[in-house]
Amino acid sequence: FFSLEEIDFFRNWVNRVYDPHNKDHYFAKEYLMNTVWQKTQFWSNEVIQRLDSYETSNGRYWSKRGWENGIQVSSFKPYTWARIFKKGHKEKNIFFTIGVDPVAFALIYKLDYYRENDSVLTTEQKLLCQKHIPEKLIWNEIKEIKLKEWDWESLIKMTVDFISKNSHHYDQIINLVWENSDEEAFTHNLTLRDFPKGGFEKLPSPNPKFEGFDIDFLKKSMEDKELGDRGEELVLEYEKNKLIEKGKLDFANKVKIVKDGEGYDIFSFDENRQEIYIEVKTTQGNEKTPFYLSLNERLFYQIKQDRYIIYRLYNYNPVNNYADFFIIENIDEQLLFQPTQFKAYLKRN
Repeated sequence: FFSLEEIDFFRNWVNRVYDPHNKDHYFAKEYLMNTVWQKTQFWSNEVIQRLDSYETSNGRYWSKRGWENGIQVSSFKPYTWARIFKKGHKEKNIFFTIGVDPVAFALIYKLDYYRENDSVLTTEQKLLCQKHIPEKLIWNEIKEIKLKEWDWESLIKMTVDFISKNSHHYDQIINLVWENSDEEAFTHNLTLRDFPKGGFEKLPSPNPKFEGFDIDFLKKSMEDKELGDRGEELVLEYEKNKLIEKGKLDFANKVKIVKDGEGYDIFSFDENRQEIYIEVKTTQGNEKTPFYLSLNERLFYQIKQDRYIIYRLYNYNPVNNYADFFIIENIDEQLLFQPTQFKAYLKRN
């Protein structure tokens, strides 16, 4: 696995001009080629073995060209990289990237595009990539101080999950930049976001106003049902696509929306082919908007809590049928519950 010693060695040679006649320079090149560069190759090769529709470009291109005092020179690159993209997309210059960035003291994984002058992307296409690749996807890192917590199995699994969960966004960028040339590419889909920061430390105090107002309960119920149904359809397709990306077509075909009253909404599977039960909560509000969990849903969660997940969809756009979402896996640790109504029974006389 990647070691702190070899990354530290790498950092000491970043951007240094290479002298092929200098034995120390030659040794440094060979050492880096056979450690951080070779391990980056291995990382990407193992990832695409688990993603049927992807391939990789991972040559050990350790040097970069430049000029010094009017003379063209080679110098050590400040990072390693391997690109991962869907089969047939190599020339589109949009890809997932993994590698070592010794200057950032981290392993890096991200969705990116080729930005250099020799990119086949036009200026307009680059601007579309810049605008539509979320910050969450454009840079992710594992700090060097955390490396001891990782090994090849965990790193490869994390990378496969990252790509499969964001494969739809890769498709959207490809479609936007190379096919549609308009922003309607971002329709009928979801974008996975990080769990929000800055929630409540304790429940807010009730603040009843005791003021009368009119509610069209039938209209509200119909609107809520339509919103909920649309969210469930988006999650259904997201789960199917996630499993298909990992070559689990037989399991993707079993993903379904269940009947009302079963305590959850979507029956699906995780990457280990284990059953999971997904409750979908959709809002047009932001990520901090509270939502309701029925007694039936909470009781089902208490029975299946190790397999029960909430997908919280927010910023839902009904015109484009598009939403952001985050995943709630540790419900008792990540949520606070406030009773909003009570079922009343007559007492015995």
